[in-house]
Amino acid sequence: QHHQRVPSDRDLLRVGLRGRDLVDDLADQITTTQPNPQKVAVTGDTLVVLSTGPIAYDFDSGDSTSGGSGGLDLTPVDALGAATGPARHIEVAPSAEDAHLGAPLDLAVFDGRAYMTSATSNAVFVADLAAGALVRGASNPLLYGDTSPRLTTGAITAGARHLYVTDFNADTLHIVDPGADAVRPCAVDLG
Repeated sequence: QHHQRVPSDRDLLRVGLRGRDLVDDLADQITTTQPNPQKVAVTGDTLVVLSTGPIAYDFDSGDSTSGGSGGLDLTPVDALGAATGPARHIEVAPSAEDAHLGAPLDLAVFDGRAYMTSATSNAVFVADLAAGALVRGASNPLLYGDTSPRLTTGAITAGARHLYVTDFNADTLHIVDPGADAVRPCAVDLG
């Protein structure tokens, strides 16, 4: 099998948030702690950057796995002008048992927690932003839909009481109930 790894050199996140509610003298760039930054969110006074980390892709089979850790970088918005890097980092390491469980891809912040879908599995990882800790990682993710094919690339967004996750391969929508810490299928077929 032919495996090719996406380059793992540190990507630079261009912070283009100069604006009305942020400081005027932002740093031009902040280096993320993991490669492949994908999503940016501002919650309260904190800038949250999600990085997928490296992905290993097998061109023969079409299978992709996590090639290393991804995670969240947290930086206070008012510190961006002088920041040389993230203030805190929450690592999302791949599973030692299943390399498909890892690679956070999409991000929604809800009630002080970051919910992250996986680029390589049907998993949702959860981090407590105030505690700076992973609550549900690759060893105990919230799972949704079928596990085949693996490349699910689920998008996630927050509503008033729930989060909603799409399953790319199954053309379905799933509902994350943060109060019950569970995922349930939705009757909506997106296909």
